[in-house]
Formats: sequence, structure tokens, C-alpha cells
Amino acid sequence: MASRRHLRKEEEEELKRQKKELKKSYEKTRPTSKKLGAKQFSDTQKYMLVGSIALVIIIIVAVQFLIPPAKICYFSEGDYVYATLDQDSQKINFNRIIAYYSILPEHTTVDCDIVDYYNATYSLKPPAQPISSYPSSSSIKYQLAEVVSQLTWACLMENGTKLQMSPWINKTTMTTNPLGVNRYTPTNVFFQLEIKTQVQVDRYNASLKFNLNIPNTKITFWSITNGTANATSFAQNGIIFTQGVNLSAKSIILLDFILQINTSRPLGELNLLQSGSVYLVKNDKLLENFAGASAFKESEIDFTGFGLGQEPTLVKTKFLNIVVNIPYYNITVT
Repeated sequence: MASRRHLRKEEEEELKRQKKELKKSYEKTRPTSKKLGAKQFSDTQKYMLVGSIALVIIIIVAVQFLIPPAKICYFSEGDYVYATLDQDSQKINFNRIIAYYSILPEHTTVDCDIVDYYNATYSLKPPAQPISSYPSSSSIKYQLAEVVSQLTWACLMENGTKLQMSPWINKTTMTTNPLGVNRYTPTNVFFQLEIKTQVQVDRYNASLKFNLNIPNTKITFWSITNGTANATSFAQNGIIFTQGVNLSAKSIILLDFILQINTSRPLGELNLLQSGSVYLVKNDKLLENFAGASAFKESEIDFTGFGLGQEPTLVKTKFLNIVVNIPYYNITVT
């Protein structure tokens, strides 16, 4: 029995030896065209692969340095139409137009001429130097040289044919109830500012800033229905406001709230407001886009000092901002 076990052990060892020899023989004779993931690379092949990758990286970096970035010039223009609310008539009257401009070159220095066309019935106050400007009967030409960073400026137009606010606003009213207060008697007064828009508005803001430093008068926040304010914030800045975006046409913007007024001032009128304003902003629009203002045209920009096909790419934006100022609001002290 011992000799049989010894024989079986020798057979197993011989079988293992044969398997090892077969495996070595296969590795020597297997094809070298196997998949990349299983291929055995030589040192030379490894060096060639690393070198190829490095060459590609060098070429990409060199191209980025050799090819300059694209020349771009960002140009914005906006028309601000200003009006004032008259308390007695509860009407808004047009005051002035301010044409705003901003130029911002990128990856280039800009020399350019900008011509803006406007209604010749308005008196024009062009911006101060260092921008050279040349007003004519119906346009103004600006000459700008070596602009390397953002430059903003504006010109003022007023005393012309009155624009009507009806293309943008149907109604603006500012009312109180009661209309007056008694001396030495704290009185809760209900205020309401209402604006009804004619057109869709991309964003809006309506705010009232009350004068908290009127002698012998105390104004205290009481409550609010529409708008943003509370007793703490009002005591700090006297501001009540509302704002928003994407307002549809024929919408109503409301500020309504109650303030308590306590005064010992002499009989007569008491102006509670320090300032007030309503802003209605339309993107991608200018005055020329609305009836009654078609005499105002877009400005034109002409790049100088560049060869044919070398001009910067012009990226242009525009906006229209309707501004209603509320300079005062009086109540009667009896």
C-alpha cells in the first residue's frame, strides 16, 4: 500500500510539471495582435505612447497661445423716460429723456464713432468731456478713442414735444384717507399708491421713503396690506416698497399701508415724503419701439482703426426704463 501511494504522488507531480510547460509554451506562441487591454507593451512602445500624448498636449497649448482670443465689444444703450406725479391732479407729466450708453471692449482696444438719432424738438445736453461729441439738428455723434475698459455716459433731452405716458402706464395715483390729521391727536392714515401698466414689464420697483425727521412730528408704522415693510425696518429707513419681475400687461402694482401720524406743527400742509419713485423696465426695447416716440432711433456704432474684417464682434443690448417720480405728498394739519 505504501508503494502505491508513493506512485500516485509521483504521478501528480508529473502532471503539474506538464501543465507548467504547456502554459509557458502557450505564452511564447500566442499572437501579438490581441486587444489593447490585454496586450503586453514593450518599453519602446510605452515610450512612444507617452511621447505621442505629450506632443498632442504641447500642440493644444501652443495653438491657444498662438491664436489670439476673439475681439468682442459689448455695447448697451437705454432710454430713461422720466415723469412726475402731480398730487392735485393725480396725473403724471413727462419731464425728460436720458439716453444712457455703455461700451466695454474685451481682448481689444476700441476706437469708434457712435451716432444716436433723436427728436430734434428736444434741447440736448451732451455728456461732459473727455468724450468728444458733435450735436446736430437731429443726431449726436460721439468719438471714442483707445477705450480699454468699461465706459458709461449719458445725454439729457428735455423741453421738447411732450411724450404721452399712456403707451406704458394707464394710471398712477397716490391717495390717503383721511386727507388730514388733527394737531396733538395720533391719527391712523391709510396710504395707497396704485400703478396700472399698459404693457408687459420685465421688472418693476415702487418705493416710498418717508421723512422721519420732521420737527414736532412722529410717523409710526402701523400695518401693511400690499408691499414690504415692518416696524423695525421702517423705523430705520422710512422705506416701504414693492418689486417683482415678469409683470403682464394691464396689471396693477399696489402699495397700501397704514401709518400713524402725530404732529404738533402749525396748521397747514405737511409733506410726509422725502422721495418716491416707480420704475418699470422693458428689456430689448427703446423709445423708437412705441407709438409717439418713433422719431427716436437706435444708435449706430462704427469701429475705426481696424482693417477690413478685423473689427470686433459687436454684442448689443438695449432697455427702456419708465420712471415716475413722486416728489412730495401733503396732508392737511387742522
